[in-house]
Amino acid sequence: MMLSSVETGKTVHVLAVNSGQGLQSRLAGMGIVPGVDLTVVDNIPGRPLLVSLDGSRLAIGQGMAEKIRVSARTAPVTESGDTPAHCEGEKKMNRRVCLRQMNVNQTGRILSVKAQGELGRRIRDMGLIPNTEVKVVGRAPLKDPVALRLRDFTISLRNNEADYIMVEIQGG
Repeated sequence: MMLSSVETGKTVHVLAVNSGQGLQSRLAGMGIVPGVDLTVVDNIPGRPLLVSLDGSRLAIGQGMAEKIRVSARTAPVTESGDTPAHCEGEKKMNRRVCLRQMNVNQTGRILSVKAQGELGRRIRDMGLIPNTEVKVVGRAPLKDPVALRLRDFTISLRNNEADYIMVEIQGG
C-alpha cells in the first residue's frame, strides 16, 4: 500500500520509495528511507500528510506520499545472530541496532561495519571499527547528520553511512 492511503494513527514500515533520485534524496534527508517506521499523525485528503518519525513531525505532500510504499508494522523476527536487512533486531539482553537508530546520549559498542569499497574504507579511517565504544552526542534538526563521540574526538556522520554500522547498545 502507499503512504497516502494510511489512516490517521496507524504506524507503518517503509518498504520503498518509488521515484527518482531527487525525491529519494530529499526524503532521505528527512530520515524517510526503507526500513524506518512512521506513524501517521494526520491524513486529510487534499492536504499534506503529517507523520511522526523518531519524535519529529514531518509534513509530506500527497504526491510524495503516493510514491512511498509501506506495510503494516510488524515486529522483526530474528532467529540467528544475523541482523535483518532492514537494520533492526534484538537478541535477548543485548540490543543490536544500526548506529542510525541510537538515541542522543546513548552509548554502544561497534559490532561490525558492513560498508564495502571506498565508503567502508572512509568509515574505518574515521575510527569507526569493531569494538570501539561510540556515543551519540547530538543530531541535526532533521536528524541528519549525527554527531558521535569516540575515543577523544567528535565526528559527524550521515544517516545513510550510519546504516552500515551495527552497534550493541550498552546499558538500559
